[in-house]
Amino acid sequence: MSNAEPECMMHVLGDFRLAGAERFAANMLLHHDRSKYTPVGVCLYRKLGTSIEAELEEAGIEVHYLEKGERAGWEPVRKLRALFKQYRPVAVNTHMDGLQYAFFSMIQERVPARVHTLHNLAEKEGTNRGGRFFRWLAFKARIGGIAPVSIAREVQDSVKRFYGNIDSPLIMNGVPVARYQTPEGTGATWREANGFCPECPLLLHIGRFMSQKNHEMLLRSFARVVKEHPSAVLAMAGWGELEDQTRTLANELGLGESARFLGQRNDVPEMLAACDALLLPSHYEGNPLVVMEAMAAGRPVIATAVGGVPELIEHGVSGLLMPPGDEVAFATAVTDLLTNQEKRLNMGLAARQRADERFDIRHTVKAYEALYERLREAR
Repeated sequence: MSNAEPECMMHVLGDFRLAGAERFAANMLLHHDRSKYTPVGVCLYRKLGTSIEAELEEAGIEVHYLEKGERAGWEPVRKLRALFKQYRPVAVNTHMDGLQYAFFSMIQERVPARVHTLHNLAEKEGTNRGGRFFRWLAFKARIGGIAPVSIAREVQDSVKRFYGNIDSPLIMNGVPVARYQTPEGTGATWREANGFCPECPLLLHIGRFMSQKNHEMLLRSFARVVKEHPSAVLAMAGWGELEDQTRTLANELGLGESARFLGQRNDVPEMLAACDALLLPSHYEGNPLVVMEAMAAGRPVIATAVGGVPELIEHGVSGLLMPPGDEVAFATAVTDLLTNQEKRLNMGLAARQRADERFDIRHTVKAYEALYERLREAR
């Protein structure tokens, strides 16, 4: 195969909004072995004008936008099948709701390698009825020969709980580690440009404003932290349906300028360079990219021990793991870390080393490509 022309490898997902699963799919497209594959992206919805889309375009990655409306319909399925006929992909990797629209086309067009990446616990992935139905067809009824890839051991366990004893290959997520290892002085420059004092303790949360991310506990814990560290600032980057509610709670807690809302950002490496620690008090997670990104940047992470997070962080070495829902324990951990600079710096160094060794996207891409080849041979 090494002497053959590169063959089409297609990723299908909703869109390239600034979120974890979408960033992961883009990183896969950017890092596939071009001597073997010609990567093509397909988005069900319209182009959003995000930095992810611009990066793919600059890299020469072809992306098709099907411009699906909000209502369900067969038009995206017809468009997707036409793309399958045009490109004849040897592997299709779906993400999130991409599975329900690619399901029939993968079968009808006899795609040799059919893969769906589960980006969250099986029972939590996706909320729409159509998506749940097609995942049931693929993984419970075992129709279509589609391999469900788990991004963490906890996700793999949830697949077996939810769908039965189906084989779900474990391939951990990865990030382009070098991107988050910014030059010295990057953090100070970012602070100055964005109105943060150079010396104040800066805590960062990156994630959509949704119930999963538990912004309520984040703010209530931080309200305890500022009693011990009055100059501390919590910066929250993201968007979502609960942003107004979160702003209201911040006002009720009297946090004022100590709680900053940054909106959607495309400067994540610079934000991480500027912060002292990343906070992630989620109710549940799959294998969050933001944890790996922070660790690659040499920043300790304080997170709840949910989903695949304990597989990323060594408690007490490269970060701190707290019981989910325990506001007091979370606040105590943050307070102690801010108090002990040496501990914070040592954890950051250990986090960076762990990221270098385990989280590089190139390892992840190789594992997926090996899976595609195994599936092709078995077909």
